[in-house]
Amino acid sequence: HHHIQYMQHLPDILSLQHALIHSYQNCDIHEEGRFSVREFLEQSHISGDQRLAFEGAVHIIQKVWSNIKLNPKSTGMQIPEQLQNKEIDTDTAVLDLLPTDPSISSIVTKFLIELQNSLIDTAAQLTKEKQRSVSAEEVRASSVITVTPSDMITMALSNFQYVLEENGTKTTQFHFQTLQRQAINRFISGKPSIKVQTAPSMPPWHLKTLQFTKAKVKEQLPQEPLSVSQVKSVMEVARSVSDISRALSTLKVAAEFLAVTGGEPGRLLTDYVRNDLRMDADAKHFRDLPVVPQTQLKHILSLWQVLSVRILVLLVQMNQNPFFLVDKRYQEELEAVKREELTKAFSTINIDFFIADLHEMIVVTLGSYSPKWGIVETFEGYLQQEGKEDQYIENLTRTLSQDLQMKNVISVWKMAVQTSKLYGSSYNQE
Repeated sequence: HHHIQYMQHLPDILSLQHALIHSYQNCDIHEEGRFSVREFLEQSHISGDQRLAFEGAVHIIQKVWSNIKLNPKSTGMQIPEQLQNKEIDTDTAVLDLLPTDPSISSIVTKFLIELQNSLIDTAAQLTKEKQRSVSAEEVRASSVITVTPSDMITMALSNFQYVLEENGTKTTQFHFQTLQRQAINRFISGKPSIKVQTAPSMPPWHLKTLQFTKAKVKEQLPQEPLSVSQVKSVMEVARSVSDISRALSTLKVAAEFLAVTGGEPGRLLTDYVRNDLRMDADAKHFRDLPVVPQTQLKHILSLWQVLSVRILVLLVQMNQNPFFLVDKRYQEELEAVKREELTKAFSTINIDFFIADLHEMIVVTLGSYSPKWGIVETFEGYLQQEGKEDQYIENLTRTLSQDLQMKNVISVWKMAVQTSKLYGSSYNQE
């Protein structure tokens, strides 16, 4: 099967999808999604390595999609009518690459996962080898079947022989069982199957900006922060990127409804999701995450914030840069002297509130600030707009240097995470 050669690129495709989901959950999807692939790659905040990885993933999706469209029956994939004339190239909108359902990206990912799983199942029936499975977020280069056409040709050539008949004709005999055994031992044995239901997925409900939705929720019903113990529980126990991503998607749906209809602040979030939104599967999924079963509607924005921070920490642990789509002008590293000064300043403020609020400013309103602006002045202005009390604002900013600029804001946030006892223990496990 000529598609087998593309399975080795599955980790890159999955990583790209995780990064895109994270980025589009925290921005205006229509504003960013209007770019074509070419225009998107030409933006200044995309590094050379990121551009190369992006191009490679798009190229594989393009090849596999073209083959699926040519002969969908042979691949076992059904192509929705609205996608039958869709193509993937450099003029494709970035929006079309998001793993929504249905989308080209999600179909290609599902196909490659199911192809690997079918090969592993077939091999297991022959070898009786015990199978294991992993989630999509656990997939690494070592997890996928890696084989090229040249590998198969070389193996085939070593397992056939010419036979010269008495009449002078030549026949070819293959040692099929030997070839089969060698292929399994070399390429398939020890590889896990991949849980297809854990593939990255972005529900098509992400239509309004995060800033708009949260502002409307606050207008409709009073909001309160989670307790310190609840935040600690989330940061210590929640470890699945896919579970948190799904929870954030559900929270966004709930928040968008609450922004319009309002709700009873003391009502349990799971009850609202199950009974009002009729999302029973998502309500059951909620119950498996720490804190969520006790969360009330008055906590929805605080829970959203905490889970968003948690997923950033996990992505860093996975050696991914969760801010890779943030303009590089905000990602300049701090000098050693400023890092030392900042460490001392962090010891005198409420570092955990600082982390949560600065993260919120980064994902919600960063694009409206100049990299040359001061962090302290900008952060204070943001907190005032959020309705924070003067004493609260002073407790978060009073010892920070006025010389810090927005060009260092990502570096400052990462340093705060490393400094925090609550966030830092998990962050430093990377």
